[in-house]
Amino acid sequence: MIDISTIQFNLQSEFHMLRHFNNVKPDIYEMLISHGFTQKQINEELLLVGSKFNSDFASDINSLLQRFEQYPTNETIGINGNLILECQVSETDFPNGIGTKAVIPIQEISEEERRFVYLKKNRDVDLLHYNISIFPITNTCTLILKPLKNGYLFISSFPGFPAMPIPLIEMDLALYSNCKQFWDNHVFLNMDKND
Repeated sequence: MIDISTIQFNLQSEFHMLRHFNNVKPDIYEMLISHGFTQKQINEELLLVGSKFNSDFASDINSLLQRFEQYPTNETIGINGNLILECQVSETDFPNGIGTKAVIPIQEISEEERRFVYLKKNRDVDLLHYNISIFPITNTCTLILKPLKNGYLFISSFPGFPAMPIPLIEMDLALYSNCKQFWDNHVFLNMDKND
């Protein structure tokens, strides 16, 4: 396991992670506001559809990194050179899961139900979406780190299995192709407004 004290993160990291937390801690909120983020930007980030950690598991990057120290991890190197840590958290410790996942393989949706999968813009890219009434819970989480000369840079973390980055046209062609292939076969779950 890597030493979490070697992981660097900044205010932009904290802002990015709002999309994977259910709320923002008051001290982080104040820090974001004092560094020029608006209440509207903070609320929009919190409301983004995505996998979310339960507050009793983690509510900021520090508490999240401490969780990664408590449980065994599987380490792999991603296509873009990032270190990917996958952690399986004990169901005994968190019987209601550590969070919800908002991305699943399309194969997990029955053939009959796949006709309800639709394209929708997500982070400015057309991606597959599927409406559900309740997000599935998980006890798996992923941490993505960029190796530095002396340590690591925090990139992201989320409940669920590792995923590829959103395919952006400005990416290296090989990376873009791999990301596109992943997202052509995975679906963002969206809360059904009719329920």
